[in-house]
Amino acid sequence: MLWIALACAPPCGDETACPLDDGLYNVFAPEGVQGPLPVLYIFHGWNGTPEGYYSNDEMMGAVLDAGFLAVLPEGADGTWTIDDMGLEGNGRDELAFFDAVLDDVERRYQVDTARRYATGFSLGGSFTYTLACERGDLLAAVSPMSGGFWEPLPATCEVPPVPISHTHGLSDTTWPYEGREVTEGDASGTQAPVDDDITFWRTHNGCAAEPSESWEDGEVSCTAWRGCEADSEVQLCTHAGGHSFPDDWEDRMMAWLPSFVR
Repeated sequence: MLWIALACAPPCGDETACPLDDGLYNVFAPEGVQGPLPVLYIFHGWNGTPEGYYSNDEMMGAVLDAGFLAVLPEGADGTWTIDDMGLEGNGRDELAFFDAVLDDVERRYQVDTARRYATGFSLGGSFTYTLACERGDLLAAVSPMSGGFWEPLPATCEVPPVPISHTHGLSDTTWPYEGREVTEGDASGTQAPVDDDITFWRTHNGCAAEPSESWEDGEVSCTAWRGCEADSEVQLCTHAGGHSFPDDWEDRMMAWLPSFVR
């Protein structure tokens, strides 16, 4: 599948990053698809880059073949600053940066504002959690992987419930399912257990304690809580692997996300 970016001013798109005052982002658009376009914000992991994701043909093919605009913000110094993570991060106001990216994308492209979505891996998944809690009113659904909240978890989110599908490896040692303490020099932070993350979202989204459905899909095992407030489904999918993408993850994500419209 070939894809091109729509015209930008100043010119940017595809492998030419779009510059902002506080960072960069890359953007790819599906070829021949008329707007307004749904948009997926994709956040890389620690020490990663947008290129590590947009050079992934399987990921980009799944997103662009679904007719989505793919937006890949760049973490300053290869990282993200997450509220309460206890580690230094890059010192950037990430929510302000996201707001600037969103505004710039929507200045350059015709975007369907009812169909904005976010995903991220590892620390990028953790930032996706932050967006769900702080900017959930702007997002139709989120699909983080291998990253979640840091302790202490937020007391609450001041935005409406947002559908969330979390994927995690049960043998992950970088972001263990059970959580762990991370130390950098004199600083430390604690990754919350995934079960605590899911309990938080079930509560925030007004879901029943008992799941609605559980199933196997290839190498992943999934459980969903439906009938939540505002149809804000909570889903947890696990696999036996480590800090990695399970097979066909992109296809499952792109089948699930479009089910939700803000």
